[in-house]
Amino acid sequence: ANNGTGADVTYSNPGVKGTSAGFNGDSDFDNVDMINAGSAASLDNLTQLTYCAWVYPRTFGEANEGLIFAKDTYIRLGIDNITAGTQHLWMTIDFTTTDIVRDSVHNTNFITTGQWQHVCATWDGTNPASSIKFYVNGVESSSYIDHQNGVGTKVADGAANMLIGNRAAGTRTWD
Repeated sequence: ANNGTGADVTYSNPGVKGTSAGFNGDSDFDNVDMINAGSAASLDNLTQLTYCAWVYPRTFGEANEGLIFAKDTYIRLGIDNITAGTQHLWMTIDFTTTDIVRDSVHNTNFITTGQWQHVCATWDGTNPASSIKFYVNGVESSSYIDHQNGVGTKVADGAANMLIGNRAAGTRTWD
């Protein structure tokens, strides 16, 4: 099992079923506000992946770029609202020369604050940005920006822990 350890996380918030983890979103740069699920073999160096989570964003996170999942800089899945009213799910995967970077783009209500949503990102293991797909409540994004394709080979991520709600530097707090 990949049971994580929370820091600055409460487990008494109402969830979709039972209780959920609640991140305080305090942006205090103390390298907490996350769940650390470790680096078990079942989480490391995946050649294909699907990340899914039930999320209840109160905001779009620290600097309007909250992270849902991260393996340091190797793999990151987050939401942002940097340009007001334009909500994105985005994912990066670290490659030796150039990383894959892809965003979903929607003007309104793709990710809605103050309500539960089921979000997923899939990657089929190939280098094109189009190999990443995003889903909210089971519906695939209808609009994408392919920032860049991966060049080289996927960088090994076994040294990094799987984090939920932030990255190791503590600078992309989920709220």
